[in-house]
Amino acid sequence: MRSMVYLAFERMQTPEERDLAAFVQRNEGEDHILKDGELVKQFLEKEKEISAKYDKGPTFGKDGAPTRSGLTPAELKDEIRKEVDTVLTEDMKAFERKLETIEIRLKEQSDRVISEVLAGVQAGPHERIKDEVRSTGF
Repeated sequence: MRSMVYLAFERMQTPEERDLAAFVQRNEGEDHILKDGELVKQFLEKEKEISAKYDKGPTFGKDGAPTRSGLTPAELKDEIRKEVDTVLTEDMKAFERKLETIEIRLKEQSDRVISEVLAGVQAGPHERIKDEVRSTGF
């Protein structure tokens, strides 16, 4: 099962991601790169180019403020050393903030649409129709 998951992730990689993986392998792996400051800078430059190409909008830092996807060497080392659960928790917080924003916008939009529809139904040409049956008392 594990090999199937790795195969699936490998096939989903973009050519640029494959290039980054090849860079890591050429330079003796992550541990060696992290020990060599020049290799860390090269890796971050390659990552920044890829991020700029595929950037779909702002990302958010730990404090919730928008950030650029590029990391400093120290931030990269900290990011790599994080536990998976910690990363997932941080990502979930950012996801929840984004989801709340979307929910608020949708509610505002639906409220606006409903009020416009109701205004159109309540004030229209049908109000000028005279009901002869009601006015004569039958």
